[in-house]
Amino acid sequence: MKKNHNFILVLIIIMQVYLGNRCFSQTLPKNDPLYELVFVDEFDSVSLNLNKWKTHWDWSKANMFNSNYTHNESTGETMDMALLRHHPFNQGNWEFDTTGTGKVRMIYKKEDCWGYVWAYVTDTINGEVVHIAHDSLVHFKYTGAMLRSKEFFKYGYFEYHFKIDNPTHDLPDNNICNSYGPNFWMWNSDTLDHNPDNIPRTRAEYSEIDMLELNGKKWLGDANLHYQKTKTDTFFNAKDDWMIHDTIKICDPPYLNKESIPLYPHLWHTVSCEWTKNYTDFYYDTPNFHRRYSDSLIKIDELIEMPITIDNYMPAFQFWNYFDTINTKQPIYYDIDYIKVYQVKQEYVDKIYLNTNSNNFESKVYKSLIVGGNGGNALFNTGKQHLCAEKYVLLNENTQISGTAKITISCRPYQHDQWHGTRPYKSYNTYKQDIIDKLINTKLLNNENN
Repeated sequence: MKKNHNFILVLIIIMQVYLGNRCFSQTLPKNDPLYELVFVDEFDSVSLNLNKWKTHWDWSKANMFNSNYTHNESTGETMDMALLRHHPFNQGNWEFDTTGTGKVRMIYKKEDCWGYVWAYVTDTINGEVVHIAHDSLVHFKYTGAMLRSKEFFKYGYFEYHFKIDNPTHDLPDNNICNSYGPNFWMWNSDTLDHNPDNIPRTRAEYSEIDMLELNGKKWLGDANLHYQKTKTDTFFNAKDDWMIHDTIKICDPPYLNKESIPLYPHLWHTVSCEWTKNYTDFYYDTPNFHRRYSDSLIKIDELIEMPITIDNYMPAFQFWNYFDTINTKQPIYYDIDYIKVYQVKQEYVDKIYLNTNSNNFESKVYKSLIVGGNGGNALFNTGKQHLCAEKYVLLNENTQISGTAKITISCRPYQHDQWHGTRPYKSYNTYKQDIIDKLINTKLLNNENN
């Protein structure tokens, strides 16, 4: 065991020297061998891949249920919303650039049109008063576009590369006419407990991760979590769980701050989020971690699986910024270069690598991990490896790290409900029947209990 002790001592010395530097940069999950790419679109085609994306909500061609405006409950004000052009090959709200790295452009503009959305009506079913949605044709003043992934995700590392044009001016300090808000977020509401793959979970009825909400008037990006487990719970806005890890030092002058991050127009930016069982970390244009929401504030593992959504609120109702219809130049361009999702590789077993090397070791989250030992030979001399387990990682004798090998050793929870995949679309009739069935089953259960 002498070799094992020597290795740990050297590792501690190296960490102390390295962390003493003025600025520390994290290894992002996409560069960690523990993670694998599970979803990607680099938009190199002349059209949108409709096997990967939806272009509107299942229930509506707009961002709201009831009509073309949203309502501010605290002030009683309303605000017009944009109709989402649901066909990506016409109507002038989509462009595809296949030169260079390729991109998709979503176009937002002032335009009078009509579109269908769901509107709620009150109905009585089996003596119960319920709210049922139906299609309603309404008038819109703006049009836009949206990307919404057909795949849902529970945990992972999410990253996209984007640019927003500022058609009003070239300088970011004139904020009069920028009442639009580009977003990169995840959301799912599951009041009927849809669970097609029987995913083990303690579920929330409402889950949302805002990886980026960009305020066009100030060009400041912000991240938030929202969570509601039952209808009786308060809508939870996780906005204050801020901390810098002890081993991470922010460069001087401080580019990052607690409240927001500048993401100026006409420039390409990279925004990413790591969602794990115990925390979410957000990164804006830097590998330095800038904000964390942990389970001390919100039960991260109770968020349910969600699809990715990319859209631009015009006007920006998430900031309640009214649109200047006279001075704002149009159209507004929201360009997306790529979207990538990585998830951690896992195998819930007690793993023993008596004999292994850089070429055949599999970086995964194991239940427990033992490397090397009497009669074995574990040699890491090149590439990257991540030795990780939930309970412990034990390096026995005859474990050697040399050459150009870069080794990470960590313990982290196994994420039993990590998941990605598609879920069946629920039509309006199915949605209504689910409500009826739930009411009937609830009554039968109550009668049995009585």
